[in-house]
Amino acid sequence: LAMPIDSSQSLNQGQFGTCVAHAFAQALIQGLSQKYNIACDARTFVTTVKARCPCWNGHRTEQMPRDWNVKHAEEGAAIEDVDKTCRYNVRVEFREIHSFEEARCEMQRAQILGMYMPCTITTSADGHSRHSVALTKCYQGTDEMYAVNSWGAKDKHLDVTRQNFKVAITFDTIITAATGGNGLSMPVPEPHRSYTDALHSLSPQGELERAALEKKLKEEMEQKRLVAAAKEAANGFFV
Repeated sequence: LAMPIDSSQSLNQGQFGTCVAHAFAQALIQGLSQKYNIACDARTFVTTVKARCPCWNGHRTEQMPRDWNVKHAEEGAAIEDVDKTCRYNVRVEFREIHSFEEARCEMQRAQILGMYMPCTITTSADGHSRHSVALTKCYQGTDEMYAVNSWGAKDKHLDVTRQNFKVAITFDTIITAATGGNGLSMPVPEPHRSYTDALHSLSPQGELERAALEKKLKEEMEQKRLVAAAKEAANGFFV
């Protein structure tokens, strides 16, 4: 299988509460890149998101795709490619996830497809007690995940843990219309071969194997937790 393309950019929301728009933009642009092999600019698109779905003082990760889907077919919501030869109207299929375990399982699947998943976390940063990021992968040998942030050069990536996780959404980009530079409709692109190959790899047998690995990981993590708890108890006893 082809390696997933990472199209993430260093976005900066500045002093505005637009983290949800930035996480949404990163996930959608990554979807166009990985699923359709179409290169678009996340910085340009986040401006469109903020205009069509105002979120200057905050928003909710799980609500943004609903708001966007209502507006996605409008001319002002079209997303142009980096060559400015074609623009696309794109809606999002998604599902809310409130369980950390389920989110990690879905992220493993998304990682195989090269897709991102917007996610809400808690942070200790001033003004960001609730913050939206775009999950990109799962760490090996731990149950933590890795996400693209929107604070510019500071903390370009953040770790998502069982402790700071709040909610995530699955994310699938669907191109509904394509328009050329001459204003004429064009055929809607088909998913790229690298994406369909990855999708086919997610067979029932493959899912069973991943479930078995996930179970093994959980057992190993629980064993480590028990060992750590035993050591802590022993240390407490001898103090």
